[in-house]
Amino acid sequence: MPARHLGTIEIANDNTGTRQTGNYMVRFAKFNSPGQTWRRGTVSGFDRVKRGPYDLLLAALLAVVGPRNIRFIDEMNAERIDGDEAP
Repeated sequence: MPARHLGTIEIANDNTGTRQTGNYMVRFAKFNSPGQTWRRGTVSGFDRVKRGPYDLLLAALLAVVGPRNIRFIDEMNAERIDGDEAP
């Protein structure tokens, strides 16, 4: 079975931030169509001194698809056993 495109996320600095905080444009590609946009969003005021690229990815996911996944996020948190820490 050939590989197929599941999705691509592009995060680009919009050059309006400061050394401390960055502002980013986010684009999610369509399933099986990497050149076509499915959704767009922005991440503003991202603390680039304290946070890294995976934090920025999470912020982008939350900005673009977070609202439609609130129940999923709640379910994931409920599945944690007391005392477990997030990785």
